[in-house]
Amino acid sequence: MNFLEVRNIHHTFGTQQVLDGIDIELAPSDCTALLGGNGAGKSTLLQLISGNLSATSGTILMCGKQLHTSDWRLKSTIGYLPQHLELPPWATPWELLTYACSLRQIPHGKEVAKKEMDTWGGSHFLSVPIAHCSHGMKKLVGLALATFFDPDLLILDEPHAGLDVYHIRILEAYLEARKVEKKPTLISCHLLPVLARFVTQAYCLRQGHMYRAPPLGEQRLAALEALVFAS
Repeated sequence: MNFLEVRNIHHTFGTQQVLDGIDIELAPSDCTALLGGNGAGKSTLLQLISGNLSATSGTILMCGKQLHTSDWRLKSTIGYLPQHLELPPWATPWELLTYACSLRQIPHGKEVAKKEMDTWGGSHFLSVPIAHCSHGMKKLVGLALATFFDPDLLILDEPHAGLDVYHIRILEAYLEARKVEKKPTLISCHLLPVLARFVTQAYCLRQGHMYRAPPLGEQRLAALEALVFAS
């Protein structure tokens, strides 16, 4: 049984058709790349799958249950890092993470918050206000907020943007661990050589339609490039 099934999703903004009959399947151990050019609709699709936006038509199923924007119980199992991360500039990473732990009623929230920032290599700026954090530092906070509760489904929209090589490797190691734990990830990224190292399957959005790559073999980078640059 697939963990996630996106079936015949259509979405329009006004009179503009953005997504036209989108289908996606994620098995529990899949780390799936979502590819496509700028403005292809990738972020819109990820918003729909995260439950933050309602599709014009179509169905999204998680473990056989239909996802609705009002279904907080099902949405609470999803970790989501948006492309444009908006964090309160006056708060510190420590305050944001401990508050998030309290909202989820996680015991020992302070220990969890510290461990999470240690995991992402951000413990040295726990008490620095977001306003004084660099783009990369904010991205680490966003990753921590998306993953501290060990989500069943993880959605990452351009997570590599702003990260240095060291933190990219931390991210890759984390995603590899999720595959072993059979917890799926859906990731949008333009860095094909990076994705080729760890994704298990790939889809590409082009002019509102979805195209799926053949099974990725040894020539993984070539397969991703062929998917993106197909006419």
